[in-house]
Amino acid sequence: MKKHICLGNRLSFIGEFITGNFADIGTDHGKLPVYKILSGQCNYAIAADINEKPLSKARLLSHEAGISEKILCCKSDGLIDVDVTPLSDIVISGMGGELILNILKASPEKISDKNLILQANSKWEILLDFLLENNFRIKAVRSVSDTGKTYTIINAEKESSQMKPTVKEIYSALDAISPFYNNLGNDNSGINTGNNDETPVTGILTTTDITNSVVDEAIKKGANVIISHHPVIWEPLKSLCPHSPAVRAVSNGITCIGFHLPFDVAEIGMNKLFCDKFAETFGVNIYGRRNLEPTGASVGYGVIFEIYAEILPEDFFPKLKTLFGTSVIRFTTGKAKTFKRIAFASGGCGDLTVKIAESGDADVFITGDCKHSHFIDAKNRNFCLVDCGHWGTEHMFSGAIVDILRGQFPELKIDIAETDIEPFEIVD
Repeated sequence: MKKHICLGNRLSFIGEFITGNFADIGTDHGKLPVYKILSGQCNYAIAADINEKPLSKARLLSHEAGISEKILCCKSDGLIDVDVTPLSDIVISGMGGELILNILKASPEKISDKNLILQANSKWEILLDFLLENNFRIKAVRSVSDTGKTYTIINAEKESSQMKPTVKEIYSALDAISPFYNNLGNDNSGINTGNNDETPVTGILTTTDITNSVVDEAIKKGANVIISHHPVIWEPLKSLCPHSPAVRAVSNGITCIGFHLPFDVAEIGMNKLFCDKFAETFGVNIYGRRNLEPTGASVGYGVIFEIYAEILPEDFFPKLKTLFGTSVIRFTTGKAKTFKRIAFASGGCGDLTVKIAESGDADVFITGDCKHSHFIDAKNRNFCLVDCGHWGTEHMFSGAIVDILRGQFPELKIDIAETDIEPFEIVD
């Protein structure tokens, strides 16, 4: 009579990702190999461990189950002495993330064409980073509870260039969330360098502006797509020089995709990001939200809304600086003693100051890149104008695009550029 094997939640969940014959590295007394063979889900497995004790128990378990000839018990430091040739899957589980990482790094040729199921008891994030950096496709990341603990399981496989998302797929995903046709003819939005084609994407950086530093960072990180808020080519180029970020990008095979206006006016764009961050930073609810300057159905420049609370100036300005993560804000005081009706437009929209002040619809207008004349206009109307900087009011774009694309392309390495910073310094 063959032995019945009961797996806990952790091993059961791991087993769901196994597709065929496999190696169980750090075998848990051979339970998983025995179970998978008895259930008819595979016909050969290797139970491997660096210690003899679990291997002895694995041999005994397979003998009692009557399947000794189908399980090879192998003493090995990780994968070093394991012949993975006849296998489709490799399971490495029940140990720390750093140890699993060392096992993977020690045998790169053995994991290059296998379905990997990795379960670390700690630091599972470093495994995810390693896999993404080495062109593995993340098929699943799942958590499971067992005996009062939560374990994270990663299922991945090495991907060929044909498996990588293409520039065209990335562009289509971006166009779906923030249509490029909303540039109203004023912006060079869309593909600025490279082609909207089937080129495989090796990695993506997001940024407010594409500077030479950002291009150099992309080169260093192996990212061949940069997605920016401001297009890297704004006006027609009259000359090409090595100091141009666009030229540097083209020379290194990097596709640059710029948004600007389409994201400013999009339903999920800058206005929504600001409203969400404002509500979170100030701990308030927003109502009556509408566009400052409608440009079409559900889209428009800027936003105006009200809150049920009344915020005092001494609380308002410091929290705005925190909200935008900017080094400095400039403002005029006005007649409003508290702030309840808020107007906002990202980038440099100081030209709207007079219209907003004279409408009486807002207690304060928040924007960036205000000119001296804008502040004078606000002072003359006893109105509060706040300049939080062009970069300050728009760099939230970078994180939003990362979140959106990671959800759609979890196998890709997608990051905010570390060099996406304010382009100036200040004297405290």
